[in-house]
Amino acid sequence: MSLAHTDTRNLARLVSLDAFHHYGHGANGARLLTLLEEEEGKSRAELQTATGLDRTTVSRRLSALVADGLVAEVEGLFYLVSALAGPAGVMPDQQVLQETAKVRGTAGAGARRRARHVRERLNYRRWRAERRSRHVDVVLRLVPAGVVDVVTGEIIDPAWEGWDVSDPYRPVPRPRRAAAA
Repeated sequence: MSLAHTDTRNLARLVSLDAFHHYGHGANGARLLTLLEEEEGKSRAELQTATGLDRTTVSRRLSALVADGLVAEVEGLFYLVSALAGPAGVMPDQQVLQETAKVRGTAGAGARRRARHVRERLNYRRWRAERRSRHVDVVLRLVPAGVVDVVTGEIIDPAWEGWDVSDPYRPVPRPRRAAAA
């Protein structure tokens, strides 16, 4: 049994494709595909050990990959098909994987997901901007109109004596020394 290695760059490249959408082959199908090679076959047990997936999950995913022509099975060993094989593991052929996505009913899922995320971000930004603009209008004015003479700036209402009301939204009590002077 040879040591299997997951190529994370190829895995990231595969998972972003429509054929490996959740309703297609999924991330587990992509993980299995990155472990396979064109020349050296791997058994179900080797793939199960390498991925840590359950035996039935590995069997189901491999069966689907074989049915879609992405993997070849010969005498219980699984090989990467030559259309997807590259010098360093899986080199996704867009045409083959697009056909697989059409068969699985996931063609265009990535584009729809990206468009939905753009709409969600835009709606969130609009919501935040609207919330910020509403927040400014709700600021509580603590000093009522008519307390300060608009022309002279003197306090008219004696209840506000001893307060600095230069900012009607944040009145501040004056120190006792300053009020007496």
